[in-house]
Parts: sequence; structure tokens; C-alpha cells
Amino acid sequence: VEQLKSLELQDPEEIFRRLLRSQNPRSCSEARYLVYHDDRTTSGFGWNSYLMWNALLQAFLE
Repeated sequence: VEQLKSLELQDPEEIFRRLLRSQNPRSCSEARYLVYHDDRTTSGFGWNSYLMWNALLQAFLE
């Protein structure tokens, strides 16, 4: 829950950058690590759609 609250305080650009980083790991070993150690509660599509919706909502509210 704390992670979600901290995301709300970020600007949409940072959210998009974080989303891109999570989708495009820098190295093969990093990608392998993300696959096996994805301990986020809403990993995968749920997390990405949350980030996108959050950025969209923030842009709309501004």
C-alpha cells in the first residue's frame, strides 16, 4: 500500500519511465531476475494497467 501511495505523488513522466524500465530490462540477467523475483502483489498486466491508469488520471486532473 505504501508503494501505491508513493506512486500517486510522482509525475506522469516518471511513472511512464518506471513502466518502460519494468518492461525493458537492461540486460538478460536482469530480465531473468525480474521473471523469477517478481514479488509485487499485482505483477504483470494488473500492475501495468494500474500505472497507465494512474498516469492518465493524473494528466487529466492537471
